[in-house]
Amino acid sequence: MELAAGASAPDDRLRVTVAGASMSPTLRPGDVIFVRPGPLPDPLQGTLVTFLTDYGPVTHRAVDLAPGGRIVTKGDHSRQLDAAIPLSRIVGIVVAVAEGEKERPLLSDPGAVRTARLSLLEGRFTARFKPEQRGAWWFKAANLPFRLLVSLSAQWS
Repeated sequence: MELAAGASAPDDRLRVTVAGASMSPTLRPGDVIFVRPGPLPDPLQGTLVTFLTDYGPVTHRAVDLAPGGRIVTKGDHSRQLDAAIPLSRIVGIVVAVAEGEKERPLLSDPGAVRTARLSLLEGRFTARFKPEQRGAWWFKAANLPFRLLVSLSAQWS
């Protein structure tokens, strides 16, 4: 994703255009999201956060807390967990996505928390069984229930 030029909305939210598909189906390439800088919500799990990486800004779902004041994130369409991110790299949380002339709020709710928990389980499964080191056919078969549940949960939330 990329930060839009003149990215400030009237209420000091950042306006961001999504460029990648790692958050599909929740966010799709070309979607415009609004990121509110400032303190993180409590609880954080399920919240979509925008953070800075060496390659630019990324928006993923917060799925777990890590030691040392860091959070673990994961894209809804990704199988692997991201490396833990220091809180200092977080730009803000996604509060809305533009749908034509209207905005749809995106706040942490029970559906988002459910998606985060399923996503965390999928990421741990992937890390434990390391499909790139073994035959991939069995992994795809074993991972299919996670993939379906995460995708369906993301659509419902």
